Amino acid sequence: MLARYATIVTISVVSLYFVSMLVQQYIPAESTFYSVLERTGTVLSTASLMWNIQNWLRGKFLMKIK
Repeated sequence: MLARYATIVTISVVSLYFVSMLVQQYIPAESTFYSVLERTGTVLSTASLMWNIQNWLRGKFLMKIK
């Protein structure tokens, strides 16, 4: 269940990253909309990465406890 949510979040973040890459080609970097989108994508991808690492570590330690 938790792994499904983590997968959904990861796919969402990756798709948001690709959308921001497409937006980067069509909107100048000086635009405030692009900078906000870039910051949001960076924060979300960092949070997703930390969440996945946390779940991976939790899985490793739970396997050792059992």
